[in-house]
Amino acid sequence: RLSTAGPSAVRAVCHGDSGKRAIASERACAGDCPCVLVMVSCRGLLKSSLAILVLGFAVLVGWMQMNGITDGTFPLLHIGAPWGINATQIPSLKGKFAIVTGASSGLGLGVARRLAEREATLTVTARDTTKCAATVADIKSHVPGASVSCVSMEMLSLKSVSHAAETLREQLPTLDLFVANAGIMAPPSLLISDDNLEQQFQVNHLSHFLLLQRLLPSLRKSSSPRFVAVSSVAHWFAPPQPLLSVSALNDAKAYDPFTWYGWSKLCNVYLAKELHRREPQISAHAVHPGGVQGKLLRFAAAPEWLIQRFERLVYWDIDTAALTVMRALVMPDFEGVKSKYLVPIARERKTSRQAENATVAEELWEWSAALINQKLS
Repeated sequence: RLSTAGPSAVRAVCHGDSGKRAIASERACAGDCPCVLVMVSCRGLLKSSLAILVLGFAVLVGWMQMNGITDGTFPLLHIGAPWGINATQIPSLKGKFAIVTGASSGLGLGVARRLAEREATLTVTARDTTKCAATVADIKSHVPGASVSCVSMEMLSLKSVSHAAETLREQLPTLDLFVANAGIMAPPSLLISDDNLEQQFQVNHLSHFLLLQRLLPSLRKSSSPRFVAVSSVAHWFAPPQPLLSVSALNDAKAYDPFTWYGWSKLCNVYLAKELHRREPQISAHAVHPGGVQGKLLRFAAAPEWLIQRFERLVYWDIDTAALTVMRALVMPDFEGVKSKYLVPIARERKTSRQAENATVAEELWEWSAALINQKLS
């Protein structure tokens, strides 16, 4: 604590248990010159605080692990745990028509490669034609002869999604497999879309809801349709009260990056559950893919090269992470069952208690439909 002792100097002294001086700070001001503040940390207090923080973090992670919240999020948290499936167990998908949104990088690209490997007829989406061309080239370089096409779609514009949906419906009169993957995470400040909506909610939920609505006729024509929403462990940290109004979503003062991200990921779980309730013939599941190497940390306050090194060190590679999605999407034990939630690698776990609220899931569906009608009218 500093107290002003006049314009010439300010001193504060912190004494630890040993009685030794631990912190000294001096502030010197002369005329119009800027003030200089020099502080030396209290070593004993710092060590104690650091130990408490480390212990607290360890307890928190341990509790979250025991409750399945962070289960498998990073490879280091997966040591000793069995995998739900491996790549050799994925069945042939020849004759199946699949779509993956946001396939230009990260998890979406990994899932697209897995589908192409098993001979699915694949359609992917990316933000623009340049990304589309690069995505198709990447998939074909990994899987020569892959049947893959790309439709450009800007998830921040409902009009763009609507136009893309018409193109997709023409290309895919029958749709067997739908992966709602495209997403953004935790912009540090509130960002508004072309439709005057908070961006995470629009990209992660509402645009996918619109695309799903437009492609439902194609899904209904499949003999075994599947829908997988890429959610996140972050759904555990959604706000306690649903953000079911534009004013609540766009409240810049209340906005918190990860809380709003958590809400959008909770919406993914709700969407899968409510879809299956309304369309029982569609197997609909939500997955937490874990930390995945890609572009999701684009808003992080760090150089890109540092983010990439961090991801390679602690995150799942895209092909391994894709296995969690693939189990929900194509494996026989996830067909014709109620909505489930998976974590890495391809293991079933419980959602948060909040995600079990069927009333909110129904309200979200109805409000999303009304909001889209309003924005596109």
